[in-house]
Amino acid sequence: IKGTARYTVKPEDCEGHFGNDYAQIQLFRGVDQMESAAQTLALVWLALNPNSKGVPFLKEFGGAKFDQMVFPGDQLTLRAKLASKEPSIMEGDCEISRGKTVVSRIRGIRGTILPINLAMRIISRQRSARRT
Repeated sequence: IKGTARYTVKPEDCEGHFGNDYAQIQLFRGVDQMESAAQTLALVWLALNPNSKGVPFLKEFGGAKFDQMVFPGDQLTLRAKLASKEPSIMEGDCEISRGKTVVSRIRGIRGTILPINLAMRIISRQRSARRT
């Protein structure tokens, strides 16, 4: 099962990558590319499960390959492929391109889908644990 998303990188997406003397270097970070890939995969899962009250929780990445730099204003196409049809598993890959040029490949995206009430309890517990 596949899905496609499009995103234009904003200047504010690239702020804070470097500091001090290098602050003028504006790049869309690899970690942000990985996050956008995971979000695209989650949208594919949600499209298959439209009545779900589930919340995708990212667990791990198998790997990432960055072939090109991404700058503010770049128009990206994210092509995600869901590998599992299990209702509680989000698993797959995503390729990110600018026009016909592949800029990155994010492999082995894995997550779980939790019911909203369970997700809220886990979030609450983790916040509380940090306060103590």
